[in-house]
Amino acid sequence: MTLRGFSQTALGTAMCRAAHQIVDGEPKILCDPIAAKFLDEPTMAALRAGNPALMARINPGARVHFCLRSRVAEDCLERAVGCGVDQYVILGAGLDSFAYRQPEWAGALEIVEIDHPETQALKLDIVKSRHLGPPRNVTYLPIDFASESLLARLEHATLNVRRPIFVSWLGVTQYLTPDAVDRTLQALANWPGGCGVLLTYMLSDWSEFPPEAVARFEAQRKGSASLGEPWLSAYSESSITAALQTAGFVLERSFSVAEMQSRYFAGRADGLKAEGGPSRIMGAHTAADGAAWFDLGPL
Repeated sequence: MTLRGFSQTALGTAMCRAAHQIVDGEPKILCDPIAAKFLDEPTMAALRAGNPALMARINPGARVHFCLRSRVAEDCLERAVGCGVDQYVILGAGLDSFAYRQPEWAGALEIVEIDHPETQALKLDIVKSRHLGPPRNVTYLPIDFASESLLARLEHATLNVRRPIFVSWLGVTQYLTPDAVDRTLQALANWPGGCGVLLTYMLSDWSEFPPEAVARFEAQRKGSASLGEPWLSAYSESSITAALQTAGFVLERSFSVAEMQSRYFAGRADGLKAEGGPSRIMGAHTAADGAAWFDLGPL
């Protein structure tokens, strides 16, 4: 198996999820035993050995960020399933592992992974070579978000257009132009059966962060660009809200750092905490009962 040619940011995400299972305490923010299966043995050996260069890359803040956004998406998806949703679309699926560690409540879902053709082909090679599937309820839909219509491509999926869909779109919008983000949101909002989307976006204004944090974010931005994956869009909370509403969504909620700290990190003994980095989480919907999908209940 080779991962050569795969998105380096997708690989970094998988490494952070795998490292969380090894390095961090209980309870896990995200229980993901499959993440390690997406990595080769030298990488896993370096993780187990605590290789300093690798651990600097997958530091606690990075591990928290990548695990937390998936946890929030999956908690919201579980709420949606409880409301009768049975169709789940993962945009920019990368090395997302949900389909290969499905909890019991997800058994009736139809899951569609959507990604760039080359990235998706590489992932399928990994899935087959590591005997992860493909699972019976998962289909794969290749798309180039920059040049293809999502709505047109979704017509080739086996989804029921009269039923609602839940969509996760994590760690993708910053790699697309604002125009491409708008087109994708419009396509989702036009789904006839109703749509709920849980997405991440990059903050455009870093002035409230301390200088050392800004320097770290700038290094991340430059590092991503050096890998051929530049950040192309960024938003304030008000501008991403406007983009969602213009597309046809009803804004449901943003997930604040303070809420995430109280919900997922209270009482931890390992020092992990919700960090206020430049990537933020937001959910919105067009479905009749979509508000309930993003209501995770009392803290």
